[in-house]
Amino acid sequence: MKRTTTRRISQINNFPLTTFILTLATLASFSASAQTSSKLGYANADYIFSQLPDAKQVEATLKATSEQLNNMINAKDLEWKKKFTDYTANQNNMLEAVRNNTLNEIEQLQENVNKFKQEAQAELQRKEQQLLQPVYQKILKAIADVAKENGYTVILSQRVSGTPTLLHAGEEDNVSDMVLKKLGIPPQPSATKN
Repeated sequence: MKRTTTRRISQINNFPLTTFILTLATLASFSASAQTSSKLGYANADYIFSQLPDAKQVEATLKATSEQLNNMINAKDLEWKKKFTDYTANQNNMLEAVRNNTLNEIEQLQENVNKFKQEAQAELQRKEQQLLQPVYQKILKAIADVAKENGYTVILSQRVSGTPTLLHAGEEDNVSDMVLKKLGIPPQPSATKN
């Protein structure tokens, strides 16, 4: 579950690499043509998200939902296995019509289990999206507020889909702690930011 959540957490950073490159190129040409200096900053959204109390609540809710769905899957799977085991043990003593009917029931149960597994995965993803969206919006608003209050014209993401995008940036340009303070969260020691 944590891996899925981490993957979803990274969605706040998730935009195509070409867009990132085009944004940098546009910024460079804009800066050159406007002959004004832009104040650039960057933020680590994963770090910010991990510090929010909302993140713990999202994680707990997703874990509970996942456990509930897994219990339902396990119950359906157990029913299928029991039916199959009974069939295997008794197939030689069954009339052909009963054997065929039982085999059809077993196949239908297996299809239902597989279908339910797919639906459960889709439901978990929908739930995750539903829970994470407001948190992402809160982080993005805080980033915009920090940018405005501190004169930043652009704030870049430190990572895109978990991959570092900044080849070099000074720690003084990292606005992650300012964003946390804006959200009312005391920043953690710098070792956990990167």
